[in-house]
Amino acid sequence: MYTFGYVNLYQKILLSHAVEHTCWRFRVTVHVLLTFDFEEWEGNYTIYKADLYHKTQRVVELLRKYEVPATFFLDAETTLRYSEAAELLVSGGFELALHSDHHFGASIESLAKYDFSSQDSETQVARMRSAIEMIRRVIPQFDPKGFRSPGLRWNEDLYLSLSELNFMYDSSQEDKFVFWPFLKGEIVVIPMNCGDYDSFCYKIGAKYVVNNWRNNFRRACQTARKQENAYFLLLAHPSVSGKHQYLAILKSILSYINETDAEYSTCSDLAKKIHRT
Repeated sequence: MYTFGYVNLYQKILLSHAVEHTCWRFRVTVHVLLTFDFEEWEGNYTIYKADLYHKTQRVVELLRKYEVPATFFLDAETTLRYSEAAELLVSGGFELALHSDHHFGASIESLAKYDFSSQDSETQVARMRSAIEMIRRVIPQFDPKGFRSPGLRWNEDLYLSLSELNFMYDSSQEDKFVFWPFLKGEIVVIPMNCGDYDSFCYKIGAKYVVNNWRNNFRRACQTARKQENAYFLLLAHPSVSGKHQYLAILKSILSYINETDAEYSTCSDLAKKIHRT
């Protein structure tokens, strides 16, 4: 059985945030959306260096331990190169959505080639169709209802593209002040509102990431108290949070949320709820 590492980091994070919880106090309900971008750029797609399989395995085991659903946005190139890691998501029964065909890298040339925000609808549609075909080589049943653009870079043409391909929802926007989805035509828009994603562990540190997530979750609870409905969307990556030294940040936020009456949901389930209202 896998033992979750770095217990000391986990305990330090818990102790450093022993504060009154708004959701405990007022017993409000928040829809929690755990989302992960399934991509790997750190190892330059070198399987030995990246070890995405074991990183993904750790995340999947943690989600199973807490018995919570999650939505994984698949990058097609990553799915082809790390097919065994992708199979873990299929066997885990998680929602699988679309991320891209190819994720841009750090170079200006890569950004210019793969940046959705600079492309017209025709180009976007062609890329999405190609990405779905690529992923179906590994996951034949792949039928995504949702999309998230790489780097959360989007433009208005994106919603024309998603409508043409009959997508239900999009999670390409970022706004920590939005706590309920909205419609762009027929597309349900579910912005990322957790503040920062797990990659900020590299820049600032794990405690900063967890503190930021907790603060924004509390704000979601406060919003739910005022308007009855609210959601909290967490964005992470198996390639980051699946590392031994950072798995504790996921464990910490899940433990924190589980002290409340929050309800876990997939992105598609929340999008269906919006369409019904």
